[in-house]
Amino acid sequence: MTKFHTKAAATAVVALSLAGSVAPATQIPFAPITVHADDPSTAGVINVNYVTLSGQVLYSTVVKGAIGDSTTIVANSRVLGYLPDIASHGEVVGGDQNDHLGTHTNSNGDSTILFNGLFGPQPKTVNFYYNENIKNDTISIIDSTTGTPLEDFTLTGQEGTSSKADFDAKIAEYAGQGYELDNTDYNPMYQYYDQSYTVNLKHKLTVTEDNRTKNRTINFIDEIGNVLGAPVVQTTTFKNTETLDNVTGVVTQSGWDKANATFAAVTPSAVYGYDVKGPQLINSLTVDPNSEEDMAADVFYAPKTVGAKITVTDVNDSTNPLLADTINVQGKFGTMATFDKAAKIKALEANGYEYISDSVGAGINLNSETTQNFDILVKHQMKTAEEVDAAKRTISFVYSDGDKAAEQVVQQVNYKRTSTTDQVTKGVTYTPWTPEGSATWNEYKVPSLKGYTADVKTVAEQTGVAQGTKNESVKVTYVANDEEAKVNFVDQVTGQTITTDRYTGKYNSGIKFDNTTLNDLKAKGYTVIADPTSTSQKFDEAGQQKVLTVKLGHAIDTKNESKAVTRTFNLKHRESDSVINTITQTVTFSRSIKTDKVTGDVDITNWASSNPQFEKISFPEIDGYKLDDIAGMDAKAVKHDDVSETHEVAYKTAPKAPAQAPDQEPGQPGAGTQGGQSTPQGSTNGNKTADTDEQKGKKDDAETGIEVPTFMASASMLALSAFAFMTGKLSSKKAKK
Repeated sequence: MTKFHTKAAATAVVALSLAGSVAPATQIPFAPITVHADDPSTAGVINVNYVTLSGQVLYSTVVKGAIGDSTTIVANSRVLGYLPDIASHGEVVGGDQNDHLGTHTNSNGDSTILFNGLFGPQPKTVNFYYNENIKNDTISIIDSTTGTPLEDFTLTGQEGTSSKADFDAKIAEYAGQGYELDNTDYNPMYQYYDQSYTVNLKHKLTVTEDNRTKNRTINFIDEIGNVLGAPVVQTTTFKNTETLDNVTGVVTQSGWDKANATFAAVTPSAVYGYDVKGPQLINSLTVDPNSEEDMAADVFYAPKTVGAKITVTDVNDSTNPLLADTINVQGKFGTMATFDKAAKIKALEANGYEYISDSVGAGINLNSETTQNFDILVKHQMKTAEEVDAAKRTISFVYSDGDKAAEQVVQQVNYKRTSTTDQVTKGVTYTPWTPEGSATWNEYKVPSLKGYTADVKTVAEQTGVAQGTKNESVKVTYVANDEEAKVNFVDQVTGQTITTDRYTGKYNSGIKFDNTTLNDLKAKGYTVIADPTSTSQKFDEAGQQKVLTVKLGHAIDTKNESKAVTRTFNLKHRESDSVINTITQTVTFSRSIKTDKVTGDVDITNWASSNPQFEKISFPEIDGYKLDDIAGMDAKAVKHDDVSETHEVAYKTAPKAPAQAPDQEPGQPGAGTQGGQSTPQGSTNGNKTADTDEQKGKKDDAETGIEVPTFMASASMLALSAFAFMTGKLSSKKAKK
């Protein structure tokens, strides 16, 4: 880094020199470059970046100077792997008309980029653009085995990057042709730098040894093929070397190292327990490289006949004539003798002997040329038996009626001795009688039993219970205690106890109840709510009075009363004073009278009705009549002590309809009517007749008492009458007497 500062010109020239650097372009280790003004507090800032055309920042630094001073910043002409992009130069961010980029040629003749401009009050950024620097390395390949040049090839890549992968690929290509690296002045760790190198490749040789080994094995076996000893192995090897040139494919041979070899004659050696059966000599044998590889000769042996002796010894009596015999067995060497040890031991045990040990083991292996000796040791079986003589005292527990009250308690003193019987001589010996623990029947305190008293409190201790003492029995009898019970008769209305019955009896016995008291109370008007005496009960409260409660209630005599208050409307013909119809409204009141049969107290409820009023009524239209009075009457509240009412409603005869025209046919409108009002059939001046069909069709309403003539049976009149009866109230107007 070079720093220039001319106070008069106020110009700084900065060269960012990276020449000679071999570090990777992304790791340029340079400190920031700073040019100070006379007054650092007024310093301007220019950020300098080396940037690839792809936008990768290679290097960054900062240049500072006094605001208003000019400066020249020269980019490095050589950055490892990169060259300045002279064509595009770069860019200035945040610059002004005083700033420009240009081309600079240094003393080496290398072209680079420079920046001319002023330090401003705001930071600027100068980006110098760089391209990859591509280099070519030339490598000459020579066959060092023949001295023949094989190839010149070029490795191309960015300066400073490794060419090892491309080099290795070329060497691998020749390795596939049978070459291997001999030597080279090329270092694969080198980087692209426009250099020339030489690579010497030699023919790879593959050496193969053709070894032919010839063997003769002499085996020593018995008649059934069992190997009796290690075989004798005679061996020799013939060697020939083959060399393959992997480039030319030419194979050269060295030739066999010898023409032939001879295996020596073998005399069979002696084998313990066997005799040589044949052959008695294995002759010598000459072999060459083409002889059979594996050869064999067998020497056969026959096993000798050998024997063994088994002696049975009684350790209790070694002179016992029963065991004086000796067992002799024979067989071929190496075999197992035929001897059933288990059967022999079983026979001895049947005669009262007990097996101790033997040297026979799992069997007798006839593996000795001399007679082998074996032993079986036995002793007399001693059968022992333990004899027990018990002296018992049994304590039983019963109720006074003889039933068992508890499990028996058995106190027992046991005497023991051991008998030993010699199973050979049948003689028997005994040990003395010996008590197990203390020879005492301990004191026993009789346990208490709820509700009962035992006739015996304690069973006394008895010491010195000798062997042979006769068994004893002690009986403990439990007698039921006297118990009490009472029955309280409680009035659940008052909470008071009316009276009490008392009972006595033996514990756990049933209580026999007397129903006299309960029946008397029922006769006085009491009712039973809960009665525990109706189920079986026992005296089961040991030492305490059992209390039962009969819960009683009062019987109630209930009487219901009712009364009706009515409002009656007589519909009358004014001229004849005859009743056309009657409408009656009824309000029913009820009450109950309850009498307590125990106390005689009387409870009377108030008179009440589900609907205590006369409903509003409108007087109906009647065929042949016309209402000549008020149209109806409003609703009216009713009390139980109100007096029933009767009202009269006046009707008059409706005008007659005009006579039917001659050309009018029956059934047409207006036929038989006058003014659209029909005349009731069977009536004269509004008076009822008893012999008309309409009168025969009268209906009585059983609930209301209203008599409805049949001429009201039309749908319109029935509907109107029902509506008036259910919803309306009649207005009253007294009829004239």
